[in-house]
Amino acid sequence: MTNMKSYANYFALCLIFSLSLPWWALFFPAILSGWLLAVNKQRFLFGKGFIITGLIWLGITLVNGSLNGFDLAARLAQTFQLPNEILFLFISFVVGGLIGGSGMLAGGAVRRFQINK
Repeated sequence: MTNMKSYANYFALCLIFSLSLPWWALFFPAILSGWLLAVNKQRFLFGKGFIITGLIWLGITLVNGSLNGFDLAARLAQTFQLPNEILFLFISFVVGGLIGGSGMLAGGAVRRFQINK
């Protein structure tokens, strides 16, 4: 399987998981993709998982926010004492990215452990 197909499959899995399961479920497709992709390149797994999952999370947040006029984002920004909802959206991107990046890194570590064994 080529890398582009792997990332497309990871993107599709994350999208399906994020629409139907809780937020922490994004960790599992990241582990699986990290395990599959660790054969070729192990160096950039965290960064790619961070960007892909963060963008998915940001996209879902933007779509849901546009449906309600970003009222929920504004209320959450006020709850966390942030100056505006844009900063809350950025923090949401970072949290989603950390979940995907750490999942990919964990999958790559499992694969590396299996190969070195």
